[in-house]
Amino acid sequence: MLVFLEIIFNHLQLNQERIFASFAALMFNCVKRDEIQDYSPYDEGEGCRSRTWLFLAYVISFVSLAGSVGLLIQDALVDSAASSWTGVAGVLQCVFVLASGIIYWTSRTGDY
Repeated sequence: MLVFLEIIFNHLQLNQERIFASFAALMFNCVKRDEIQDYSPYDEGEGCRSRTWLFLAYVISFVSLAGSVGLLIQDALVDSAASSWTGVAGVLQCVFVLASGIIYWTSRTGDY
């Protein structure tokens, strides 16, 4: 059982930035575009909450992308690493997940 938990922990540690990228893509889609576009000085903080949530989603997405680039550089510099393709795959996965989340957020219409 301990070996199984160690394998899972190592796998999560290597894929941590990819998990955060997926979480950021979900965070993008929790915000309606109408809440950000409509501005009223008399609202009860709804626009501010939406903008803050979207800002946190952008921060998490860029941190996950920076983390995947850091792992790519680490894989390229360390001689004992098996291949740098794992780092390339991490960067590409983060970019594609975040791009798909942003594209879906900008292209959806209607009330959800």
